[in-house]
Amino acid sequence: MITLAQQFKQLKATTDKVSQSFLTQEKHLQTQKLFKNILYLWLLFHTLVLLPYAQIIWGPETIFDRPAFIGGWDWIKGLMRHPSFINYYGLVIGAQVVALVAGILGYFPRLTSVLVWFLTLNLNEQSYPIQDGGNNLCSLLLIYFMFVNTSGRPQSCNSISTMAKLNIGLSNLCFYTSRLQVVVVYLCAGWLKLNGKLWQSGMSLYYIFQNPDYSRPMFSEIIVSYEYLALLGTYFAVFFQISFPFLIWFRKTRPFVIIAGTLLHAGIAIGMGLFTFGTLMFISYILFFRESWVESLKSTFPLKGKLIVGFDETCGICQKFAKMLTSLDWNSNLTVDGAYTPISDELQNIDESKRTTEMWLWNSTKQSYASGFEAVLTIAAHIPLRRVLWPVLWILHYIGAGEHIYRTVANRRNSCTGGLCEIQRPQKPS
Repeated sequence: MITLAQQFKQLKATTDKVSQSFLTQEKHLQTQKLFKNILYLWLLFHTLVLLPYAQIIWGPETIFDRPAFIGGWDWIKGLMRHPSFINYYGLVIGAQVVALVAGILGYFPRLTSVLVWFLTLNLNEQSYPIQDGGNNLCSLLLIYFMFVNTSGRPQSCNSISTMAKLNIGLSNLCFYTSRLQVVVVYLCAGWLKLNGKLWQSGMSLYYIFQNPDYSRPMFSEIIVSYEYLALLGTYFAVFFQISFPFLIWFRKTRPFVIIAGTLLHAGIAIGMGLFTFGTLMFISYILFFRESWVESLKSTFPLKGKLIVGFDETCGICQKFAKMLTSLDWNSNLTVDGAYTPISDELQNIDESKRTTEMWLWNSTKQSYASGFEAVLTIAAHIPLRRVLWPVLWILHYIGAGEHIYRTVANRRNSCTGGLCEIQRPQKPS
């Protein structure tokens, strides 16, 4: 029989092991980074959608009430109400966009997280009449993620460094607090629905979809015409919200909970028109992703990997371009090779007439070749600063204009203007 003292000793050993792991191990690095990037993209989308209406939302002649600036807490959340800042709302919007882009690209993650929280808080404060539960949840998550390691790389942890352990422990604590925050949202929502008469009767959605402010005509007609769909939808929403706080913690049930929640909130976003709220809620599910899921996503949509690029040695423009890319290749993803006399076996396998006509590269991640404008697009996805241009380049590639522009530049690359053709064609080794 195990004595009380032995049980206490086992409990203490288990507690010490858990606490040591909590202070020295970061088990959700990729999940934390992915969630931060997706959340910032959501915020960027939210701000850009409102940008055409910036003057009437945040400007001096706003259509919303603007309470007087009284100091104190207003210096944190009501800075845009200060008389000295009323006319400079555009700077706040621009600063938020810059901070979001810098955060997505991974520059100064701690600093950008504080700036994003501060600037978003001030923008939301002035546009509160058009905010919803999604914006409120986002504001809370931004607070927690100011202290979460979102770099994707483990923090250095010396066994004797108390500060390093505190940093890791704080990061883990705030990450798990973010998860608990989402759980609390569902606990409150589920409890309120259980006590609502229309939710108990199964007719809540039937009446909601008859309100033009919270429904789309097509979906409203379907729900009103087929009452059993409203009944099923109502009870599905109630069951999901009361079961989420419990089932989300089990590995076997978690994928099904996430799929069910995504379907539910996609319906809210599209069917009820609450797009920002619906999308933010299923974005929050990323917090519950396992690291293996994130790694699978990264392997499906790789943005990193080693590239071997062949540049024409006789082309001054090409060599200048290669030099510029090398200076921007902070992650050492790019290997510059020649077109006429390549060193790498991968480029040697390509016919010389093709190598010297257009730029070719080898992508070690996908184990595939790319040429022309497609090669430019691939390079843009692997060079940090050029990733900002990737969406524009992709659109040019999609409509076919990118290849036309590339061909035009490639055909003129040996025009010998401005001293760009000073490099002599290399001789093949005998």
